[in-house]
Amino acid sequence: VDLKSCTSRGLTIQSGNRTIRNKEVVSEEIKREMGLHDDEGKRKRGCVDAKWTGKCTEIMESDARFLLEFDKVQNGLQKAWGSKDYLINPFQVICPLCGEIRVISKMNQPQEIINHIKDAHESKMPSASSVAMKRLQAWKQNNFVTEQQLDNVAELSPELLKDPTTIIKNPMVRACVLARGIVEGAV
Repeated sequence: VDLKSCTSRGLTIQSGNRTIRNKEVVSEEIKREMGLHDDEGKRKRGCVDAKWTGKCTEIMESDARFLLEFDKVQNGLQKAWGSKDYLINPFQVICPLCGEIRVISKMNQPQEIINHIKDAHESKMPSASSVAMKRLQAWKQNNFVTEQQLDNVAELSPELLKDPTTIIKNPMVRACVLARGIVEGAV
């Protein structure tokens, strides 16, 4: 019998011991690669315009846990808000009410967008923010919830939320949204 040790980016198997890189280490590595953090782990001013690179994809693909988590959040936003395009990458999400690109500090954790909706839009757009928050919170409580069950929680009408594809597909609109976010202190 010939026993070999196998090494990959996220998993090392040697002498029967298994070591898995934890989520925080991988998150910080991706954040530095995107330009969200500097080498000291501090947030940079231009973090809203962070770029997802091929190296970020490579790091993400090194462990299937992160890919599954990202897919789960994308599917959740598809059910809750009608489009998975609101999630740009594991660290950036588009607000469905104002169209602002928000940074998620914890990879694949949409709680920060709920906090943004609550803080920035609850007084200005009470019905829209209520629908967006209720649907996303219902999905977070049970990620196997159906769209019909979410409609029972709060009815989603098409004109209620902004279309994320105009921000993603049009570089000029994306640049304006990013500039507005920096001016208004979103960074």
